[in-house]
Amino acid sequence: MVELLTNSTSPSSTFFGLPIPSLNFGNNIIDVSSLTTLIGSTTGEILILGNRGPAGIAWASTSSFGILWMIRACVNGASPGWLREMIGIRSTISDSVLGMSLDWDSTHALKVRKKMPQAIAIVCENHSASSSEDGSNQENSPASTTRDVYAFDRSTASKIQVVPETGDGSFRVFAYADYTYIRIHNTGFQVTAIILSLLKFSETAVLHFFYNAPLLAVISTLPWIYFFIAAVLIEIHEMRLKRIPIIRDGELDIIAGTLPTVTHPGGSKRIILGLSKYAGQTIWWRVFWGAGAVLCLICLIMTYFIMGQQTQGVSFVWICFQTLWMLARMALYHLGDFEDPHGHRTLSEKMEEKRPKEWRSRVLRLTASVAKYQTSVHPRGDVAYKNDSYSIEKLCQLYRDQILDLFPLSLVQETITTITTIKLNILKVVGDPILSSASWIVGENLTPMDLYDSCIVTFSLLADRDDEPPPYIFSVPAARVYSYTDPKINGEENISLRQYVPKGTPNIGIGMYWWYFIPATGDKWLVIKRSAELGLGNAEGRIMSVSQLTTLLLSNELDVDVKDVDDLRKVVGLSRRVCKSCLLKLVE
Repeated sequence: MVELLTNSTSPSSTFFGLPIPSLNFGNNIIDVSSLTTLIGSTTGEILILGNRGPAGIAWASTSSFGILWMIRACVNGASPGWLREMIGIRSTISDSVLGMSLDWDSTHALKVRKKMPQAIAIVCENHSASSSEDGSNQENSPASTTRDVYAFDRSTASKIQVVPETGDGSFRVFAYADYTYIRIHNTGFQVTAIILSLLKFSETAVLHFFYNAPLLAVISTLPWIYFFIAAVLIEIHEMRLKRIPIIRDGELDIIAGTLPTVTHPGGSKRIILGLSKYAGQTIWWRVFWGAGAVLCLICLIMTYFIMGQQTQGVSFVWICFQTLWMLARMALYHLGDFEDPHGHRTLSEKMEEKRPKEWRSRVLRLTASVAKYQTSVHPRGDVAYKNDSYSIEKLCQLYRDQILDLFPLSLVQETITTITTIKLNILKVVGDPILSSASWIVGENLTPMDLYDSCIVTFSLLADRDDEPPPYIFSVPAARVYSYTDPKINGEENISLRQYVPKGTPNIGIGMYWWYFIPATGDKWLVIKRSAELGLGNAEGRIMSVSQLTTLLLSNELDVDVKDVDDLRKVVGLSRRVCKSCLLKLVE
């Protein structure tokens, strides 16, 4: 126990005629800091984050004891997840109330993400109300509305836990049951507790009128006044919402479970569409907590100086009041229940035949988001996948176009034996992150490592003349292998020393290229070398026979971990399998 009362040579004081020990803070910041770390700081931190409703917010700041922890809680509430992690203020309490997630639209979050453990879920904002059924109005990238989650807030976690996990061979979607719902809110308890917090004015009156310490009275009361007004406004808002029946789903689409990555094959999962968002994640709550943190910090600093100017009697009265409010705050914490407005709202499984059509794009959005998360932790690095397609519209368009098992060389020229190169335009590429994510969601037993070199390539042939008709567009499941050269083995003179780059190797090389191997008719292959920086666009492909391709693979020119044509056939077979059995199930 920290010693709070110190002896002094100053004259003794009396309290209602009784002598009291001599107190002298002497403007010593250490003594006042000791008072602010008494027991009860944890309850204050939880209450000020709204875990016991508006009444808890009103009572959290009545006592100055534990105010340092309440300042930290407010900073936690006002800060995005990446900042809480970066400056080290993230705690178990903040995770349980606010959750912990990283936004995709933040460059700072990208740096923090690389040091985090594996995410437990992906959350997407639902904009289906303003989107067409095929997702054509969705953003091209899920990054701006997607978060990877490392801890759920208590409300969301309780909903996810009631949903059964699904493993291999199954694909189940859950959402709120179809009935009108009324929010839960204990108005009587909240209003009564908020009114009782007005007892804080008794401290103000005693210090001001009986002990002639008006400045201390004001500084000690200011934080409570701020949070009291906020609590009243929040309670009015909650009372209004309680009268409005809820007939629509919430904003969040969630896929939780063991997410697939190259190093961790995907496991069981839960898919929930339309879950309600915790109010503390809105901008207004962040502004409220941010302003509260600044106000509490200013008042705490001023208290340090003001207390040094007070008599021992004033100091003792102030300590008694802070102790009384701290005990009342702890009582409220234990008497009040955790308030989850959607706590009694039931989740039910939506069978495939009963799912609205617009849910297709929402599940596809989750698929693309899981793929984006994979790229952020992929050994190849996210730069290798920056030109891949994650657009919901493009994934749907993939199946509006004809998907071919083989590139039809007969469309290029009748005497195909005379052709060795083809000029083409690569329009989009659905890479292995999308394919492995789709495989995991629908329950196929294919890991990201199994699909490491799989892809679907969409391209068109370039016209030789401007007056030619629009070119054909081909979408073909293919193999795509990443190639780079070890910086220690560079140059044509060292080509015999080059080695294959094994799968899963971190991208630390130079000269990074994608090699596309597209199967064609007549047992031919269309081979394309494309810089990872250039990505899509005009390219030149070589038409090669099996023997020519075998010679190329054995020459060490490619710097890829593919030994022969049979390996490519296996990869292409997996690409076709996922394209037809996984993506098709999600799109249609």
